Amino acid sequence: MRATDPTPRPTGKDLANRYKYTDNREYVRRPGGPTALRTGLAVVAGLAVVSWAAAEVVFPTRMAYQHTHGTLANPHAPWDADCAQCHNPHSVSKDGVLSVLNVRDRWHDLTCEKCHKGPAHHAAVTPDGEAFHKRCSNCHHDHNGRDHSLVRIADSHCTVCHADLARNHAGTPKEGLSLRVTAFAPKDAHPEFRAVRERMGPTQHRPLKFSHPLHMSPGQARGPDDKARVTVARLKELAGRGEKGEAAARRYAPGQDDPDLVQLDCKSCHQLDGGDGDAGVDRLKKALADAGESARGALPPRGDGAHFLPVNFEAHCRACHPLRAPAGVADGKVVPGFDVPHRRKVSDLRNDLKAGYLRGMLTADLPSLTAPPGPGDDRPKLTAGSLRLEVDRMAAVADHFLLGKETSAACGCVECHQTRTDGEVVPVPDKTVWFPGAYFNHAAHRSLGSTPAACATCHPGTEGHPVPVRTLDRDALIRGADTCRQCHSPAGTEVTLRDGDAVTRLSGGGIRHGCTDCHRYHNGDHALQGRGAWVNFPEPLGLDKFLPGYKRKD
Repeated sequence: MRATDPTPRPTGKDLANRYKYTDNREYVRRPGGPTALRTGLAVVAGLAVVSWAAAEVVFPTRMAYQHTHGTLANPHAPWDADCAQCHNPHSVSKDGVLSVLNVRDRWHDLTCEKCHKGPAHHAAVTPDGEAFHKRCSNCHHDHNGRDHSLVRIADSHCTVCHADLARNHAGTPKEGLSLRVTAFAPKDAHPEFRAVRERMGPTQHRPLKFSHPLHMSPGQARGPDDKARVTVARLKELAGRGEKGEAAARRYAPGQDDPDLVQLDCKSCHQLDGGDGDAGVDRLKKALADAGESARGALPPRGDGAHFLPVNFEAHCRACHPLRAPAGVADGKVVPGFDVPHRRKVSDLRNDLKAGYLRGMLTADLPSLTAPPGPGDDRPKLTAGSLRLEVDRMAAVADHFLLGKETSAACGCVECHQTRTDGEVVPVPDKTVWFPGAYFNHAAHRSLGSTPAACATCHPGTEGHPVPVRTLDRDALIRGADTCRQCHSPAGTEVTLRDGDAVTRLSGGGIRHGCTDCHRYHNGDHALQGRGAWVNFPEPLGLDKFLPGYKRKD
C-alpha cells in the first residue's frame, strides 16, 4: 500500500474486483478445464466398471478368458502351472523396455515344435502366409478347458486363405484346385468333390472292364436268357474241386445250395481294414479257443475301419475267374492245364506258360519221351528241338486263349483288362483312397447299413440290375457332395438330390460340417506323414522327462 492512499482496501474486495469488467462473479460455480477433465475421466471409469460387470454376467466364459489364462487341454495338463514349458521366456534386459507393452506378441511366442515337429501346413503360401503359419497359436488356441480340442478349429482359420486362394497362393495354384471355399453346407460355398468333377477324366481313368450291376445280379447274368449264369455248383467248379470250391461257396454264397444262383453283396469284395480278418485268422481263433486261450494276444492289430482294403485278384476274383492255361495235347496224351500267376508282364507270362507245359509233358508219361527204345519201335523220339516246338505250340494256343482280342473266356486276361499295342496289359492304378485331400471314415457311417441298397445311397450304380450293361468302370461311383449334405448341414437346410431326371428335396440333418471334420492339416492325409508318424516326434521321451517338461536342446 502506498503512503499517499488514505484508505486501505480490503483483501476480499480486491479479489472480487478482478472480475469487475468480465461479469464473471459466479466463476466458483463454473469448473475450468482441469476440473472438467477429472469429472469426465471419473464418468468413463464408472461406465467401464459397470460394462465389465455386465459382460461378466452375460458372457462369463468369454470374459474369463480375457483376464485369466484358464486351464490347459488334457494333453497339456501336466504343465498347467508351468508356463515356461510352452511359452518362450521374455525379459526387459533381453527384449527391451517396450516389449513389456507387447503382451500379445509374447503370448504367441510358443515352443510347440519341441514336441510337435510335424511338417508345415502348406509350402506354396505368400510371405505373409508363411509368417502367419509359423505361429501355431494363430490357429490352435489352448487355455480353453480340459476337454477343448486344439485340432477342431473354427472354419474361419481355413477360409482366411481359401476364400481367395489365388491371392494367398505364391505362384499359380495347381490345376483343378478350388480357388474359393467359404463353407461346406451352402452348395455354392464348396465345390463338388474332385473325384466326381473329374469323373471319366484322364486322372480317374481305370482301364478295367468291370460292371457293378453285372456282378450284383443273381448269377452275374448279362440278361434273362443268359445260359452262362453262375450257380453255386459252377462256382465250386471254377474255384477248384475239394476244399477250395467249398471255401469259395461259403464265402460268396453262404447258405445257398448247389442249384442256386450266386448272389454277391458288397461285403463279398469290399472289406474294412477294421474287419475280423481272413480265413487264416478264423482258423487261428478256433485253434486258440479249443486250447482255452484268448486270441487277443495272438491276432494282428486291426485298423480303425476308415478305409476298405484293396480289392485283390487272388482274394476276390480268382474263385470265379481262374487264371488258368488250358490243357494241351502232345504225342496223343493230354498235358494238363495249370494256374498262372497274376500281375505278370506278358513276356514273363509267356515264359511261365512254356515252363508249365514242359513240366506237364514230363509228368504226363509221354511214350515218345519216356518209353525206352525196343525192337520194332520205329516211333519218332522227341529231340530237344522237337520238344521245344511242342512246348511253343501249346504255349501259343494258351497265349491266344488268355490274351486273344476276340476271346471271352472267363479265365482270360482280356476278360477284365485292356491291352496296349505291344500286347502288354494296361496296368490298373491303385485307387483305394479316392479322396487324397480329405478324410472319410466308413466305420463311422456303418449305422446306415451294409446292404447293397444302403451302399447305393452314396454309391449309385452299385446295386443289381435286371439287364446289366457291361461298362468300363472308371470312377468311384460317388453321388457327390449333396449326398453328404443330407446329414452334414445345419438342421432345416434344403438339400437337393438329382438322380437323372428325378429330383428329391430333403432337410439337412444338423450333423457338424466344419472344415476339420473332413480335412486334416500338416500332411495328415498323406501316408506315413500324418499326426501319428514318427517324423512328428523329435525324440522319444520317458515319463521322467515328459511329465516335468521337456527342455529343448538349442
